[in-house]
Amino acid sequence: MSTLTEPNHIVTSVIQHQVKAGEEDQYEAWLREITPAAQRFPGHLGVNILRPPEGVGSYTIVLRF
Repeated sequence: MSTLTEPNHIVTSVIQHQVKAGEEDQYEAWLREITPAAQRFPGHLGVNILRPPEGVGSYTIVLRF
C-alpha cells in the first residue's frame, strides 16, 4: 500500500516573485503570515524560501505537498 509521502504522490510548486526595491520588508512580513497558513493544509511537507542577494529582489518559494 502506498503512502502520501512516496515520490509519486508528492507535488512541488515553485513560485517566483520579483519584489520592488524598498518593498522587501513588506514582502517579508507577508511571508511570515503565509508560511504558517500553508503548513495548515493537509499533506504539507515543507516550504523553502530562497532569498535573493541584497538589491536583486527575486524571491523563490518552494512548496511541497
